[in-house]
Amino acid sequence: MSHSHPEVAGYVDGRAVPRALVDDRIDALRRGPRSAALPVIGSSEDRQLARWVAQVVLTEQLCEAEARARGLPESPGEGPGLDQRAAVELGSIYAAAYAGSAAVRAVYSAVTQAVEPPEEEVASLRRYRPAVPLEELRGQIREAARRRAFAHWLDAGRAARLTLVPGLEHPGDPHQPDNHHRH
Repeated sequence: MSHSHPEVAGYVDGRAVPRALVDDRIDALRRGPRSAALPVIGSSEDRQLARWVAQVVLTEQLCEAEARARGLPESPGEGPGLDQRAAVELGSIYAAAYAGSAAVRAVYSAVTQAVEPPEEEVASLRRYRPAVPLEELRGQIREAARRRAFAHWLDAGRAARLTLVPGLEHPGDPHQPDNHHRH
């Protein structure tokens, strides 16, 4: 892949993130149990995979920087797991970063610890799910609100603190040449 920063995957707070982190992650995927599902090397889809992996790595690096700045523990526990719905709510990049990085989970906990959904939201959903115990329903709504808050925090943090390099733009960026929607 040719781009103007062959050794750099992007910048977090002006600090270069080595491209090797992205390449190593892709190599691990290609050696993994789902390697047959990966795109052909050199194809448009392969370049999109590199962009996607770069976004995961940069999100992890952003959260590592934030965890250091907040003085969060290096091994914070696991945090809430992500079921399929939770992963969809976060989006594939954020869900992959959350699943693969203790720093992302630590920042998630720190950023979302005070998030509580409005009682009206609980009451409104209660009408559609009367069989679910109230505390369980409240917990489900709280976790969904926390995921939304975290995704918003990440969006703002990425916009303010990340610099992407040509060739590793976000895979959905309409200006990059491999972004074409097909079914």
